[in-house]
Amino acid sequence: MKTVMVFGTFDIIHGGHIHMFKQAREYGEKLIVVVARDVNVEKIKGIGSLHTEEERQEFLKHIDLIDQVILGDDTDPYKCIKEICGYSY
Repeated sequence: MKTVMVFGTFDIIHGGHIHMFKQAREYGEKLIVVVARDVNVEKIKGIGSLHTEEERQEFLKHIDLIDQVILGDDTDPYKCIKEICGYSY
């Protein structure tokens, strides 16, 4: 089974996100969405998100296109790839 992973903040879900999820589904049988941790959002964007990481994760769990929603790692953005897909980097 081919797994596709997408990463993002997903603070306010909009049509562009849904389109991206649909496109990602075309590349595999399983879609995993990785939600950026609050600390990383602030580090990268310079501002915090409107919703907490848990709230953003919960919103995404209700989108039928997505098979699994996980929180990213606080320090290593590639850790979940290794854990979920068994890839090393």
